[in-house]
Amino acid sequence: MKFAELKQSLKNEVKNAYFLVGKDCFLLNQAEKLITKKCVSNFFEINVQKFNDENFDIEKLLNSLNSAPFGDDKKVVVLSEINLSLQEQKTLKDYLKNQNKTTCFIIKSVEQKACYKSLIEYFEVVDCENLDAETLRVLIVNKFLKNGIKIDSYATKTIIDYCNYDMSFIEKECEKLIAYGKDKKIITEQDVKNLVHKNIEYSIFELSNLVAEKNSHKAFELLELMLENKESPQNLLGLLLANFRRIFYVSITKLSETEMAKLLGVKEYSIKIARTVGNKFTPKKLKYILDLGGKIDFDIKNGKCDEKNGLYFFITQILL
Repeated sequence: MKFAELKQSLKNEVKNAYFLVGKDCFLLNQAEKLITKKCVSNFFEINVQKFNDENFDIEKLLNSLNSAPFGDDKKVVVLSEINLSLQEQKTLKDYLKNQNKTTCFIIKSVEQKACYKSLIEYFEVVDCENLDAETLRVLIVNKFLKNGIKIDSYATKTIIDYCNYDMSFIEKECEKLIAYGKDKKIITEQDVKNLVHKNIEYSIFELSNLVAEKNSHKAFELLELMLENKESPQNLLGLLLANFRRIFYVSITKLSETEMAKLLGVKEYSIKIARTVGNKFTPKKLKYILDLGGKIDFDIKNGKCDEKNGLYFFITQILL
């Protein structure tokens, strides 16, 4: 089930167990809130119990799962980002085979860890990966309209691009724009460009494209801006390398954009950008970029090269 389908599904039936999985933390938290709101209306401090790596204990979890709700028909138990041992997996599986009907059990995870593989059949899986562009567009437009503000289509698209489809960033940046637009009652693309902070992944896409276009002035201008925003030079090098690795894979594959997106675990939008940038390089040049970046990264980690100098050298060599 996609996140967008969850609200309607809860109107029909609340399952005993939900597995929320995806990299969009905002959607993970929203899914948890929707399920919890449907199950619990009284005594939240008693009827909602959460376990994470700081307080997890399998016996305490079982006690919580098997105990009755107080003043409500159901209670909610949430398990977040836990790596279960084999014995803990077996214990939970035994519980799931005979679940307490008055408990809604939620597992939240940014990825489907191997330790959950044997348990997944007992859960309703909710996909909390980034939403598609049209769904995001509707959500953004409605959010502004609820606050009495119009937003044009170019502005909406720019928000989505700058935030790299991540609702956590979109929500935060929209709040900023709503505060700004309360008097003027309309948000334009230029407003977005002036006020919205670019997600680091979007900035890496942009920097890769500028380098591919041999636009050294704008490339180094953007790099300086990222460094001024306290981004680590070594981290930026790693992100650039990962992006050029994706560009290389896309440039040599015969798979479709949809197939590549699924294989690499990214949005089709990312594959389209990678293909656009990749068309400006030969496969041989891309292989050289990856080999050079790998050597610079190795030298930085072994103290043979200053990380900022290494990053600038890497970009300069691509521009040549």
